[in-house]
Amino acid sequence: MKDGLTFAFAVVGVVVGAGIASGQEIMQFFTFFGWVGGIGALIATGLFMFLLTSVIRIGSEINAKSHYRVLQYLCGKYLAVFVDLFLTFFLFGILVIMIAGGGSLFDQQFGLPVYLGSFVITVLTIATLFLNFKGILYVLGVFTPIMFILLVAMSGYSAVTTEYSFEQFMQLQQPESAATFHWLLGACLFVSNCVAASFPMLSVMGGSTKNKKALFIGGMVGGLTLGLLTLMIHISIFSNFHLAANVAMPTLIIASDFMPLTALIFVVLIFGMIFNTAVGMLYSFTSRMMRPGTMKFKLYGTLFGFLAFGASFVGFTDLVNILYPITGLIGFILMGAITIKAISRKKPTDLPDQKLEV
Repeated sequence: MKDGLTFAFAVVGVVVGAGIASGQEIMQFFTFFGWVGGIGALIATGLFMFLLTSVIRIGSEINAKSHYRVLQYLCGKYLAVFVDLFLTFFLFGILVIMIAGGGSLFDQQFGLPVYLGSFVITVLTIATLFLNFKGILYVLGVFTPIMFILLVAMSGYSAVTTEYSFEQFMQLQQPESAATFHWLLGACLFVSNCVAASFPMLSVMGGSTKNKKALFIGGMVGGLTLGLLTLMIHISIFSNFHLAANVAMPTLIIASDFMPLTALIFVVLIFGMIFNTAVGMLYSFTSRMMRPGTMKFKLYGTLFGFLAFGASFVGFTDLVNILYPITGLIGFILMGAITIKAISRKKPTDLPDQKLEV
């Protein structure tokens, strides 16, 4: 049970990242559609539980050391090359986005230079690669319980103290500002982005153990927790729509209204979640090139980390706008492939011996 919860918290830590913790992605894909966005969040919960558990299970069955062999099983020999090319590129891109996001958070909240926050998160991310894999999983999951408890309190407080009547709730929406034109597509796009971003790390997590019970608990509880976090953030933003609809980090505004000290805690949590995702991306990107745990892996991870730091000066917003839509497309391919394989129940026993290829 303990191993299963460790996996679950790590799953959440890899997926959450900056956009979910800050509330920006939740607002774009759910809250702008009004009350029906809550239904979208429930659908996303089911998809998370199914898809994340499936990826971890396949990674374990294949004994994955990188995500490429899992792609071969899911997509076939030729499509896997195409998906791997884009997915590996976007791993680095999301790493750059997380480093840039850390810099933006330092600048926005403390008035410190952007490069300082980016440098701090880069150094912490690189240092984490020098831990063993169990240590990395622990680091990835350390912020999850605190985030969950705080969001339960915030969403409950927001729902009870909201200024809106039931009739006003039914009319609250701003679909023209949403990331897409339909609430159901918004929920699927949200899950798609999360699956694409977390797929490589989840594959490796699955390959790290043969404990099927721990993997099942990790995937199911992790997926359920992600869905509940999504729903609670949606409820918090929806209940404070007048405060949160037009700000970059809605959860910080709501946290300040909930309790001034909570806002500071949330800054630390958002930074922690950005850091978690950065670790997952750097580990996955480097493990695609070098075998984890070796000195080469650590040296190249350090090199890639500082290259991402340099690339982060392109700007956080510009990077999000360019990379996330294409990441969502890759995510849809993966979601379709995972679903087909789950239905067919074909065991991944016919793959060639795994090779780490650049």
